[in-house]
Amino acid sequence: MLRHPVNKQYTSYAWLLDEEGNPKTGAAASITCKVLDESDGLFASPTVAEVDSVNAPGLYKASFTPDAMGFWKISWDSTASDADISGGEVIYVYEDDVEESNVVSYPSADNSEFDITEMFTTPWSGYYDRRRTHTSTFLDLTNILGDANAPSVTIRRYVKVDGVNWSKVDETVIPNATTDPCVRVQPETLKREYRITIQLSVGLASDQDLPYHYVIRFEDL
Repeated sequence: MLRHPVNKQYTSYAWLLDEEGNPKTGAAASITCKVLDESDGLFASPTVAEVDSVNAPGLYKASFTPDAMGFWKISWDSTASDADISGGEVIYVYEDDVEESNVVSYPSADNSEFDITEMFTTPWSGYYDRRRTHTSTFLDLTNILGDANAPSVTIRRYVKVDGVNWSKVDETVIPNATTDPCVRVQPETLKREYRITIQLSVGLASDQDLPYHYVIRFEDL
């Protein structure tokens, strides 16, 4: 089974051969391609073009961009009376991974508990009501731990077990004197809202950059 990420262009190919099995070129106008979406409705009849009449004679292509997850079907047909077309496939369209690396500006003079996942450039809210997810997160605390006020850092993880209320899973305290300032937050696989918070033992003397990297993988159910 072919797999393809949603909202990214997909190209299907077909061969057009004459009655003797030779490639037939210059016949794009006689060829149609139809795409059925995940609910078997006609999504598109994309434009057909010949790939390369010299280097790939008889090979034709058509492109489209699937916009929903599920099984999509592509079929080919030709009105040429002296040729047969060979092509068509079923593809499974899936949600691609979300990956982000950036920097959060962590505010000074405030040792409140912050939901770091909502401070990311692309916040996490909304991911978890769609698919089961596998989440892996790295936080580089070098700048925060190196602040003049020398804070320790508490990282907590929460999940909405009942789908409504936040429940704390665990917490980890990173001492200021640690020699391992880059923290890998324990990965999780779940279909519930999930968040990571940070709380400092004392407010920072100045704003500090907090580099992060995360990957959210959407898994098939």
